[in-house]
Amino acid sequence: MGGLSRTQNDILPRHHVETDFKAIAHAMNNLIKTNKILNQSFTPEKIARRFRKSSYEIVHFTSFCQVGNGPEDFFINGFNRHFQLNDIESLFEQKYVPGLVVFDYCTTLADNQRATLLYSGFPMKTGIRSLLLSLWTHREIGASELLPEFYRQLIRTPYLTRAEALKAAQIETLGKQQFYHPFYWSGFMLIGDWL
Repeated sequence: MGGLSRTQNDILPRHHVETDFKAIAHAMNNLIKTNKILNQSFTPEKIARRFRKSSYEIVHFTSFCQVGNGPEDFFINGFNRHFQLNDIESLFEQKYVPGLVVFDYCTTLADNQRATLLYSGFPMKTGIRSLLLSLWTHREIGASELLPEFYRQLIRTPYLTRAEALKAAQIETLGKQQFYHPFYWSGFMLIGDWL
């Protein structure tokens, strides 16, 4: 898991990153070891080094992600510089490709067909099996509620597919009065292998 609660360039850090990561680790019930890469360590170079040393079944990015009309308009906010699309793609050209990559703080995918096409080709180009991403920047509390539940469903109920785990997490989230509005639970898209 990697993300920013503060940055050098002040572009939309997520203030609840560390709390979110604790909730996700708790949801996984220590069945899967989690590694956190936060703040100053969240740079393309440091993450690439980690990927060369270890394999990860799930990679979760919690940092502002901007998607435009083409690859040149894509970036993820890093601590000292942005991750460009080629930085992200090169991470997954390693020997071990993750089964699931999560981008939970994206913007401009809603009403942007070119951006959706860019993302839909990402799993095929990189070899990752599934990509889960937000369609818009959620109020932090909504994603903080849905994503730990997604992981809880995925890890603790192994017969569920990724799509079923996402659906179960959405149903669980919308059942809570403060999150009943679709804004909190509907804005996630699963691309690639739903199993």
